[in-house]
Amino acid sequence: MQQIDPASTALQQFGTYDFQRDKATNTYFDEYVPAANYAVGVYMAGAGYNLELTYVIAQGYAMGNSSNWYNYWSRGRPWIKSGWEDGRAGYWKTK
Repeated sequence: MQQIDPASTALQQFGTYDFQRDKATNTYFDEYVPAANYAVGVYMAGAGYNLELTYVIAQGYAMGNSSNWYNYWSRGRPWIKSGWEDGRAGYWKTK
């Protein structure tokens, strides 16, 4: 739970890893939705969250903050899983 504030800052809308939005121009890029969700998975795996809790947090956030949260199951979840699995496998470790 100590990771909640840093994760929120990094992953929230317009956060560090929100690749689907540009804060300076307030522009949304639909084609970057997979990249943003993949980043959620990588980050959460690196922070030590298990996949199920990652899903719960991501879905809860989407339901409260996204106008198209209903797309979570088809667009978000598969990319979160892929990122989480790659993160757990160590593909994103710094050297």
